[in-house]
Amino acid sequence: MTQTTDDAHGTAERSPTPRNNEHVLVVGEAIIDVVHRADGTVDYLPGGSLGNVALTLGRLERTTTLAT
Repeated sequence: MTQTTDDAHGTAERSPTPRNNEHVLVVGEAIIDVVHRADGTVDYLPGGSLGNVALTLGRLERTTTLAT
């Protein structure tokens, strides 16, 4: 959702205006990244583009659910 405002010169300016009741549902597959380190250890980390989208929206203070 965006809000449009006009300045003194009649130029429209748009800014995001999240509503408190808006909720984002991100649907898709979740991926596990397997990271092999030089010291021989292996890490399993959540990843994938949809996971990144949900995480970023949460960091932007949007109510977000990731359904896989």
